[in-house]
Amino acid sequence: MRWFVIALATVAAAYLSTMLYLYVRQRALLYRPTPPVEADYPSIFIEKDGVRLHAYMLHPGKANAVIYFGGNAEDAAEVAGELQSVLRDTTIYIPEYRGYGHSEGKPSEATLTADALVWYDNVASKHRRVAVVGRSLGTGVAVYVAVHRKPSALVLVTPYDSIAATAAEHYPLPGVSHLVKDRFDSCRLAPQIQAPTLVLVAENDRVISAKRSDALIRCLRHALLTVRRFAGRGHGSISQDPDYYLTIEAFITQNFK
Repeated sequence: MRWFVIALATVAAAYLSTMLYLYVRQRALLYRPTPPVEADYPSIFIEKDGVRLHAYMLHPGKANAVIYFGGNAEDAAEVAGELQSVLRDTTIYIPEYRGYGHSEGKPSEATLTADALVWYDNVASKHRRVAVVGRSLGTGVAVYVAVHRKPSALVLVTPYDSIAATAAEHYPLPGVSHLVKDRFDSCRLAPQIQAPTLVLVAENDRVISAKRSDALIRCLRHALLTVRRFAGRGHGSISQDPDYYLTIEAFITQNFK
């Protein structure tokens, strides 16, 4: 009997220590800020609550615009390099989240979503139509913008229904989802979206499973929805598919007409 009590106490201690670690370190696990780099792309700065925020800009001066909200470890300069040959008739803005690159501050769900609305309003004041693209973590930001503003199109790449549900998949321990501070509950907001929406799903995604993407798709019940699945592609390799940028470009171009 004594050995059973010791074993039970050991398991309980391991469980509690793991939960404490996840609770304390969750933002460090969720956000992976990239360092500032010097890139040969036009820059734009805005200020929100005394914090200076930066974005790269491609193809300036076009009538329509796209705002791209990236993943939790995406380097905005690298993204700009990929996007410079896409949508050449559209100005593309690639904001860096707080604490990323040339942007000041610290990232959180509250600051990222509030900043995103400021970026949208800034861009919308200069362009006729605006589309919003989110990838991975950025899909939660993009969903929030699409609910609070009226973009001409919304593109969600490897999206999730919520960070809490995603965390529970990665750390299958009882109660993990209840620890999450920055929940990015896109499924709760998604029924309010009516904009034309394209969802790109990587069928072999091991970071945000297709199950999480499909859960969000079911919540987008009032959107004008298009779903494109990429067989054999993972979280990072989806953008290497020859049809990836062609699909996004065709969808946005169609909804700018």
